[in-house]
Amino acid sequence: MKLAVVIPTIPERDASAAVASVINQTRKPDSVHMFTAGKEDNAALVRNQALGILRIAADVEWVAVLDDDDLWLPNHLEVLWALADKQPQSVAVVHGWYENANEL
Repeated sequence: MKLAVVIPTIPERDASAAVASVINQTRKPDSVHMFTAGKEDNAALVRNQALGILRIAADVEWVAVLDDDDLWLPNHLEVLWALADKQPQSVAVVHGWYENANEL
């Protein structure tokens, strides 16, 4: 099974930390794609367009989306991949996490 990562971004943001968190994954993606919106209001639209493009054009079974202002722990894709592997009939694996920096 192949896994692609999509990072929707806008020109005003520095996505280098998000890209680094993908590069540092213990389970490397097969491909990484960045899509740029013209302004912040278009970020969700670009994300949806990017997913559609990948589903049609790329030979991947799974697509993981990382917003340009978010980071993944180094084993994020490995954990999600293991869940997907245990449940091959699944059509989606959804994961969310929130930490308040003031409470760390």
